[in-house]
Amino acid sequence: MKLQYLYRNELGTSAVYNERLHQTKKVPISYINELCVENLSTYLGRKTATSEKYKVKSVVPIYVDDVTLLFPTESVKNFDCVWINYHEIETVYSDTVLMNNGHIVKCRKNALSKQLNKCFEIAFS
Repeated sequence: MKLQYLYRNELGTSAVYNERLHQTKKVPISYINELCVENLSTYLGRKTATSEKYKVKSVVPIYVDDVTLLFPTESVKNFDCVWINYHEIETVYSDTVLMNNGHIVKCRKNALSKQLNKCFEIAFS
């Protein structure tokens, strides 16, 4: 099953997969770090490498593996930040993302466009 998106809530982090929801007490960055470690890296390693290679200073997308490229919808320090898997996006509207599983994620319009451009460069370079 593929990760669609994840977000923070009062219990920790909810990770939405195609057909299931995984709840953990960890914060999103810790959960993403676990995904990176499964692929022999770390969140910090991926963030640093992406920042250097693609000259990204804030809201850095995190490449986990060939089917998981997560980008934050806003500052990762904000409670309302959602991490979206770029590879699982079906359609993008001005401030809304329709995921392959039919779920809808709201985003800030300006941030969404910039993040999609960054992810496209990372995914296809």
